[in-house]
Amino acid sequence: NGDLTSISFPSSSVPNYGMTLSGERTNGAASPSLVIRSHSNSDIGIEVFRINSSGAATFASSVGIGTDNPIGNFNIDGGTGDTTTQDAVQTFTRTSSTGNVLAAKIRLVDGSATTHGDLKFQVKTTASSAESDSYYTDAVTIKGSNGNVGIGTDSPDAKLEILKSGTNTFPTLGTADGNLYLTDGGLWGMFMGVDSSSGTGWIQQMRNDSAVAYDISLNPVGGNVGIGTDNPNNPLHIESSSAVLLNLECTGASSFAQLSNSGGAAGIKSTANDLILWTSTSGTERMRITSGGDVNIKG
Repeated sequence: NGDLTSISFPSSSVPNYGMTLSGERTNGAASPSLVIRSHSNSDIGIEVFRINSSGAATFASSVGIGTDNPIGNFNIDGGTGDTTTQDAVQTFTRTSSTGNVLAAKIRLVDGSATTHGDLKFQVKTTASSAESDSYYTDAVTIKGSNGNVGIGTDSPDAKLEILKSGTNTFPTLGTADGNLYLTDGGLWGMFMGVDSSSGTGWIQQMRNDSAVAYDISLNPVGGNVGIGTDNPNNPLHIESSSAVLLNLECTGASSFAQLSNSGGAAGIKSTANDLILWTSTSGTERMRITSGGDVNIKG
């Protein structure tokens, strides 16, 4: 098949078994390749590893690092034990023009009292040319015991948990905040989070560069919405043991609720402690119940 120069490493106990390291020029190629072959009573042997003249490496079978019995095509084994010394780690690095080593790691750790391993994706968040485990932050953790995924946490309690460390508050209009941000790639989107002091979850649709809020649509193409029920029977179904099911509050002097259909509109209005029923789009008053209990009907 071509020129061949080799060094043999025979087995000391089994004849015709061993390894060869050879330089091969296949089919008259101008540049040779470095090839490692395994021999088991065979003249040419089985190719295990090759590096061509361009530096590209090819493995013919499974590769094990830290193990002579690899599982799958590529296996990194950290060894036996229960400390970080036995973590199996793959590191990706590059060096910036200023000399900082930019790095990320995939790390298999002991996650559940020696019974399951957790997979961590870490990024180097401290700018430095040096290397230290303390320079890395756990970005994503996948629990081996249940498959839960944690972002910002290494102990997720649900299939996906997103933790924002520190004190979480309600958002400021125009300032990106929260645990989750859904966007189309522009400067606006839906922010979701939780207020640490009250435990209240919040959703806000807004821009992240200016104090502009946007609308949110629930079931825009159909379906009912349930509050306090998992079986809503109407477009809005509220169920609660509380005596007050719905509280409509306006910070101004008066407020109203409008009921509209294709033929027009009617509504209920509260002003100066009076309750008013009105009809038509112009808001014509039809009945008023005063704070003193009097009822005035107009028509």
